[in-house]
Amino acid sequence: MPYNITLRLGQTQHLVLAREILRVIDSLQLTTRLKVVATPANWTPGTKVMILPHVKDADLPKLFPKGVEKVKMPSGITYVRTTTDY
Repeated sequence: MPYNITLRLGQTQHLVLAREILRVIDSLQLTTRLKVVATPANWTPGTKVMILPHVKDADLPKLFPKGVEKVKMPSGITYVRTTTDY
């Protein structure tokens, strides 16, 4: 039976702490379950995640009923959106 396996993490450290491995596993599980979010560096469960740019603003209330924070950039464009509703 062929397996569809994709490498989504590369570590070059010699001594990786167990909590870092668990954090990465949590992040991979979340982004696999919710295909519309990405976890930032040093993300921990319960903190903000970023909503991917291809998600339309009209779909946000349905996907994240507790709300979305839109970060206004210096250019005036609000393309960074975050939420803790996952």
